[in-house]
Amino acid sequence: RHPDACPTSNNMRLVLAALVLLSTADALIPQQQLRPQLPARLSRSAPLVAAATESESTGSSVASSTVNLVKAIVGSGVLSLPVGIAAFSSSRKALIPALVMLSVIGTLSAYCFAMVGRVCVATGTNTWGAAWKETVGEKSAWIPSSFVAILCASASLQYTMVIGDSFAPIFAQAGLPKLIASRSGAIALVTALCTLPLSLLPNLEMLKYTSFLGIGGLLYTAAFMAGRVGAYKPGLANGFHEAVPAALRPKFTDGFTLASVLQPKVFMLLSIMATAFCAHFLSPQFLSQLSITKAADGKEESKLTRFNILTAGGVLLFAGV
Repeated sequence: RHPDACPTSNNMRLVLAALVLLSTADALIPQQQLRPQLPARLSRSAPLVAAATESESTGSSVASSTVNLVKAIVGSGVLSLPVGIAAFSSSRKALIPALVMLSVIGTLSAYCFAMVGRVCVATGTNTWGAAWKETVGEKSAWIPSSFVAILCASASLQYTMVIGDSFAPIFAQAGLPKLIASRSGAIALVTALCTLPLSLLPNLEMLKYTSFLGIGGLLYTAAFMAGRVGAYKPGLANGFHEAVPAALRPKFTDGFTLASVLQPKVFMLLSIMATAFCAHFLSPQFLSQLSITKAADGKEESKLTRFNILTAGGVLLFAGV
């Protein structure tokens, strides 16, 4: 029998699958439907607790939503953009057309993200399926809901794999038991203690802290790479370039022509750019969870203006990162 084919390993896989499904399923439930249950439960408890809860502002601010949006679009896709550029050219001049394409796709993505929110406001809905039902028809409303479900499930699977590959050696180096330091054990532990509780939060407000942490990690990575770039100069004594095996050393060219942009390899960069801005499935949730503000006359203000501000702010901060 294979070493992994044991009851403990099989049980670990079952627990792991259940945790991933729970995280994905909770992300698909419209959070706007969950929040009304909270005051109802609190009304059964002490009146002071209920009064304090009602006095608190529900929803996310524009600032925290902007940070969460930046983290939603600034992830592993950003770190893989250099690979897409290197696929069609190894010249530094290739950055010019790459930045032009990145700006165009980013602008189109921001416009489409804002349009989803505009449709939700016009139809009075807060989910993809409900907005589709009001604009296209009820019979085909399952199409966007299904695609959102598939996207969330695939994203959960991808990041679960990253968690396993990253934390298993860290736990092993820390001297933790083999069951926890294994790939399945690391995934189960991090999912149960970190990602699942985050998925069960009633709104996106509290995620701003983890978003700050994630953005800080990306900035640290960029700063570290910028600080080390000079150490990879060819021919430098005690440099990192000489430490890389000859077969794996990168080769840079000086020549660059517009014909390089027309070759099929450029589509690798375009595909990476498409996923780098992929946050549109969260657009209705960002809109619905914005905090409610009132004008001087006491009337509730439309969320659309503030939603457009957070969309523009998120894209601009993404460009800065």
